[in-house]
Formats: sequence, C-alpha cells, structure tokens
Amino acid sequence: MGRPPKDPTLVRSLRVHVRFSAAEEKLLLELAAQLHLPLRTYVRRAALGARIPPPVPEVNAALARELSRVGGNLNQFLHAVHAGKTPEPPAVDLLQLQLLLAQVRRQLRGEAP
Repeated sequence: MGRPPKDPTLVRSLRVHVRFSAAEEKLLLELAAQLHLPLRTYVRRAALGARIPPPVPEVNAALARELSRVGGNLNQFLHAVHAGKTPEPPAVDLLQLQLLLAQVRRQLRGEAP
C-alpha cells in the first residue's frame, strides 16, 4: 500500500531558477550547514520569510546533545511514574527540573532566557 496522495495545494511543483555568485553560494551553503538544513530548505524558508532560528554555537552543540539525552531520560522517568511503575517523586521537583532543562536548552541555542 502506497502513500496517500498529497493535497494538490501543498505539492511543490514550481521550480524557480536563481543565479548566485560563487561567494553567495558559499555563504548560503555555510548558513544552511550551520542550521543542519539542506540548501534548498534554507533558501525556501528565507525567501518565504519563515523564521530561521539562530545557529547553535558549535561550542554548545555537544552540550545541547547531552542535555537532550538527559531530557529524554527525564521524560522516560515521568512516563514510568505516570504508568505507576516507579514511586512518584514530589511534583514540584519534576516541574522545576523541566523548567530548568528548558531554560538551559534555550540558553545553549543562544535564545533569550
């Protein structure tokens, strides 16, 4: 069984040919790479005025990955608590941990606290 057909209004069928200088191409490729996006996705978002998040500073990338792992573990723990598989910790502690985790993640991304 194949995929259901896309809504015709959402199909991207129009191609736009744009010329860039070598320096412009290099800059666009660097900007897209910083955001871990394909060049076509970066250019489409920029052209349509979509919000393009600031790149995560490379120094913080490893910390952000580790923080994501910690957040994943916390999420698994919360699921176990809700399923009744582990004793329930104080809700205030879990809420504070979640808020702190979100704040640190935003700071690592260079966003406002």
